[in-house]
Amino acid sequence: ASEGVLAAIDPARLAVAVVNPNQQTVDVTWQCDGRDRTMSLQSQEKVAASALAPPFQFGGCTDLIQYLSSAPIAVAAFLGDQEIPVWHAELPEAGVRTIPFLSDGEIILVNRSNQPVTGTVKQFHSDGGEASSTAYTLESKRSVRLRTTAEAQWAVIIADTGGKAPEALATVSGRGMVSGAIAGQDWDLVAGEGDAVVLVNPLNQSTNVQLEGAGPVTVPPHSQILANVKLSQSRILRVRSDGAIVTATLRPRSVAAAAAAAGDSNERQVVFPHFAAGAGYSTELDRKSTRLNS
Repeated sequence: ASEGVLAAIDPARLAVAVVNPNQQTVDVTWQCDGRDRTMSLQSQEKVAASALAPPFQFGGCTDLIQYLSSAPIAVAAFLGDQEIPVWHAELPEAGVRTIPFLSDGEIILVNRSNQPVTGTVKQFHSDGGEASSTAYTLESKRSVRLRTTAEAQWAVIIADTGGKAPEALATVSGRGMVSGAIAGQDWDLVAGEGDAVVLVNPLNQSTNVQLEGAGPVTVPPHSQILANVKLSQSRILRVRSDGAIVTATLRPRSVAAAAAAAGDSNERQVVFPHFAAGAGYSTELDRKSTRLNS
């Protein structure tokens, strides 16, 4: 069995794609606002549609959309031309999450767990000065929205002692959305010509960062910096740091693309639920590395 959630940010603009990569039929139940919708996917079948259209019909959903399936499936969600996160139950949990970039928008907290969560959202200026502090309480499978504070540039979500922080997503004026992440030392970014990289050091000591295309960078304690990278085409950019950081790609006019932590995966199969093609859109697959076993 498998389960996951996504935020019902704007069902009128939301589209969902789901794929069954298994060799058997999979039954899926979608839940939102106390209503269930069920569907069956044949082996290798894909369904993609507006969230308002069959089989989804999520019109009126204002909180979270949850799915429960009889076997693992691949799910993607899009708000216009911006992909939004789908959080599945197997993702790692942590007591702190960091959103590396804010600008005149909202912070959306999502509790995908089966227990209530409590804690604090702290928003900061780029130099680490605190802009605001807001306590939160979230029941199981619920979300809440907070306005970003004027001139705040990044944020941390801190669970109360012994608790787990909710998932986090920020809407960013003019740049789409950026997800909160667990701080780490090894990151891979997709970046291209004209992009910048935002680096956030949530720790209380400076950290040195090796950034391809920009050279070594020192990020002061509890601070955010922007680094311009010199690239002539889209590629995977390696980011390595002495201490735990959070990073993302900032593109000139559209989205702030969240970074993916680097490292070997035990997954034998990766499924892309949807490709964009036509009407000015295209899809690129960037391969990080290839390992051959004899």
